[in-house]
Amino acid sequence: EALCRRLGEDVLSGTLPHALILEGPAGTGKHTIARACAAAFVCERKQNPSAPIPCTVCPSCKKVLEGNSPDLIPVNRGEKATVGVDVIRFLREDVHLLPNDGDKKIYLIEEADKMTPEAQNAFLLTLEEPPAYAHFFLLCENAGAFLETVRSRAPILRTERLPAEQIDRYLR
Repeated sequence: EALCRRLGEDVLSGTLPHALILEGPAGTGKHTIARACAAAFVCERKQNPSAPIPCTVCPSCKKVLEGNSPDLIPVNRGEKATVGVDVIRFLREDVHLLPNDGDKKIYLIEEADKMTPEAQNAFLLTLEEPPAYAHFFLLCENAGAFLETVRSRAPILRTERLPAEQIDRYLR
């Protein structure tokens, strides 16, 4: 909750970095956090101080959270064992196309720690000099798999499994 609150504040203030590495075990909310940030970017009620960020009920939030936004682009390895240069070439071409619905384009790079060193090197220029509207969420279990040059250009935020008692309390 504190991480989501902080990221929401960063979105509102315009200080969210253009790239973030979300590291943690499977099931710890990396996708949820990235989608919530994407929804916060487009939320129609974000200027309303009494509304949560994202509100989750406006049409723009719903579109992102339901996976129907053309400006939320999942990037993954498909059937391959690694995220290769071909996937990054697609991203590098796509990033120069303007957003469709809003003023931001968000890339969710899934299993980014499976990116080959060649793919990471191909991604570096885009990571160093992205268009102002582009944001990248590198979702991974092990940020140590990234080249130092990638890690130095994107802050690492770690997610953790919640204790069973906390999950139980939330569900009740």
